[in-house]
Amino acid sequence: MNKKTLIILLIIVIIIGVILFMPKLLARAPHMGASFIIPRRELQQVMREALKGDPEVAYNLFRHYYFGYYDEFNSMIWYTIAAENNNYAGKYVITTNLLNTKNNHESRTRGIYCLYQMAKNNYRESEINAWLEREGHTLETAQPPGDSNFPVDYTDLTDMEIDHYKTGALQGSMRAARVLGDYFGLIANNSEYSEYWYRIGAQNGCPESQYKLGQIMISKRHEHDKIRGQFWLERAEENGYTQL
Repeated sequence: MNKKTLIILLIIVIIIGVILFMPKLLARAPHMGASFIIPRRELQQVMREALKGDPEVAYNLFRHYYFGYYDEFNSMIWYTIAAENNNYAGKYVITTNLLNTKNNHESRTRGIYCLYQMAKNNYRESEINAWLEREGHTLETAQPPGDSNFPVDYTDLTDMEIDHYKTGALQGSMRAARVLGDYFGLIANNSEYSEYWYRIGAQNGCPESQYKLGQIMISKRHEHDKIRGQFWLERAEENGYTQL
C-alpha cells in the first residue's frame, strides 16, 4: 500500500469519526445563548411582569429571544416594551435599529428623537452627543417641535398637512401624534393607524394618547393586550390625565 493510499484512508477514517462523534460533542457543548434563556415554565409570568411596566424584565425578554433564540420579531417586541418602560438599554437598541435603516426618512426621524431622549437623560452622555453630531444635530436642534406648529382641528387635513403632523409626531411632538390618532380614528376610520399614532404619542409622553391607547388595548381579547392597556391607563393617570 503506497503513501497516497494511506493518506486517503486516514482522511476517510477522520471523516467517519467526525460524523459519528460530532452530534455527541455538540449536545454537550453549551448553547451560545443559554445564559439568556428564561425557563419555559416561568416565561408567561415574566411576560406579565414586563407588560405591567418592569423595565429590566422586559429587557431580559429581549435578550431571551435575541441571544437565546435569534428571533428578531419577538426580540423587537420586547426591546420596544423595555424602552417604553424607560429602560435605556432598550432605547439604545431601538435607536441603533432605526438609524441603521437605510433610506428611510421616518426611521431616521424617529431615531434622532430617541437620541434626544437619551441625551436629555445623560445616558452614555459623550457617546450619544457624538452620535447626535454625526446625524447633524445637537441636543437643542433635536428637541421636539412646539405645539403651535400643530393646530388641534383635524376635521379637514390635506395630505401635505398629514405628512407635516407625521414628521412632528416622529420628532416627539405629543400634540401632533395625538391629533393623528384622533384623525385616523374619527375621520379616516382607520383603527390600525389610529392605534399606531396613539402609541407614538404615548411614547412621546402624551397623557391623553396614553389613555386612549390604554382604552384600545384593554378592549382587545388577548390577555397580554389587556395587561399592557392597564399599564398605559396607569401611566396616563401618573402623568396627570383625568377623564372629563
